[in-house]
Amino acid sequence: MAAGRINNSIHLGTRPKTFKAHTGMEQAHIQALITEVRNLKTELKEFMSGHTTELEKQNLEAHVDLCSERYKGLHDRLSAIEVRLGKMNEDMLAGQKSSKTTIIMTAGTVIAGLLSTMVVLLIKMPI
Repeated sequence: MAAGRINNSIHLGTRPKTFKAHTGMEQAHIQALITEVRNLKTELKEFMSGHTTELEKQNLEAHVDLCSERYKGLHDRLSAIEVRLGKMNEDMLAGQKSSKTTIIMTAGTVIAGLLSTMVVLLIKMPI
């Protein structure tokens, strides 16, 4: 158990935490990103639903330029979300890998303990 806490604290760069707390934190980040995507979706709907200025209505070039700027802003924000999701994915995979390593090491320790107990019992067994 202590090995798992050490691995998580190294991975997170913070004080030791359990894997359960780490998973909860990842879920909170995912929920925040989902909320941000929903907000962007709402914003996009507002822009698409006739949110045009008088200048845009009269001048096609102005409309095209303003739409280009709007889409560039949305694209930049979505790209930032995509980068953060990629980083979170890498973090989650690293956390799963450290958890698997901890489980394997714990199982190995238990097996080694059982084998050593059997050896001691066999040695002390009268012939």
